[in-house]
Amino acid sequence: MTIRAVKALSNVWRGYLENIEFPFGKGDLTSNGIQFSDAVTESAGTATAVETVSINPPGEGDIIEVMFSITVASKSSDGVNDVAIVMQARNDAGTWVTIGSYTETTPNTTYAEQTLSGTFEVETNFNSVPFDIRVTVADEDGAKTATAKVKNSSWVKVKYAPKTAQG
Repeated sequence: MTIRAVKALSNVWRGYLENIEFPFGKGDLTSNGIQFSDAVTESAGTATAVETVSINPPGEGDIIEVMFSITVASKSSDGVNDVAIVMQARNDAGTWVTIGSYTETTPNTTYAEQTLSGTFEVETNFNSVPFDIRVTVADEDGAKTATAKVKNSSWVKVKYAPKTAQG
């Protein structure tokens, strides 16, 4: 039995499961190993989804803790207007909850990367597995365009209490 299998079994005995996924930035293989999601361009200041992924660990359950590290590359069409990036999550097909955001106040006409990472506390509309995560982009001024893409090294780790079968 591997160390990983022993740890997973130990977690089950403690009443929780852990699941780590790298669901972002899938696409063609690259010579340097760095992949991104398709770039999405937004105009008119309306938040537009760059990438939306579903996190489907084995079984259903109540979230105990969610950790994430999401890297986004963004740019502005004119290198002047601010670019707003928002990360959101929701229970399966539920209402979106903002889990992190930043505004690139020194935008470039070439991509600049930022990473949002940390542990998010459970709240209404984001408290069970499976769940969805999305990244949105918007041009803060609404006069130009903002473009963003999500890096494939981004990850999500969820610790959850599996639901037990009712008998």
